[in-house]
Amino acid sequence: MLLAAGACLQSVIGFGFGLLCVPLAYLLMPELVPGPMIIAALVITGLLAIQHRKMICFNYTVGAVLGGSVGIAIATAVISIVQPSDYRFLLGVVILVAVLCSCLGMVPPLNSFSNLCASFLSGFMGVTSAAGGAPMGLLYQSMPREQSRANLNVFFLYVNIIGAACLWGVGSFNLFQIDYLLICIPPVFIGWLIGQLITARLNEILLKRLVLLSAAFSGVWMVSTSLF
Repeated sequence: MLLAAGACLQSVIGFGFGLLCVPLAYLLMPELVPGPMIIAALVITGLLAIQHRKMICFNYTVGAVLGGSVGIAIATAVISIVQPSDYRFLLGVVILVAVLCSCLGMVPPLNSFSNLCASFLSGFMGVTSAAGGAPMGLLYQSMPREQSRANLNVFFLYVNIIGAACLWGVGSFNLFQIDYLLICIPPVFIGWLIGQLITARLNEILLKRLVLLSAAFSGVWMVSTSLF
């Protein structure tokens, strides 16, 4: 049920699967984190990237992949020497400020520089907190609906592939977890199908509110986990 809800959220607004599922899955069934959860995220992002492939803007995708790669590399280095609480609080506050600005009508401009910065933050946060979708989701909220979902999920597909490869390389995901993986995949498909039905009934205003609500939840979660 949890994975279906996460996949549905990802289908509707373009991000949110990891944000919703990873913290709760870790509490309820820690065997699913990180390996099976990353593969499940790979499935939903792959489905959505293929579904909206005609709307992909390769100029933004190249910049996002570059920024995300740098963010992942730096996060991998930082996470071994710095306590997560030292940077999660700051990143959470940044997200909440960005949400507040968006609510006040100050939407960040979408250009090459902002795309690079947002993808860097998403890559960094994805490794360090499993809540990496908010920066890119906030930046791409001004895009047309299908174009936003297409470009977001191509980026997250890349991030998930890198994450899965890294986990396989260090031995954190292996064939013994296939049983858990088989548990994860069917709910992801169900959530994706439900998302297709819901999306058609959402207008742009409601969609933007969902994006802001999800991003705000991400910021609150990062701040709270850094304090407690």
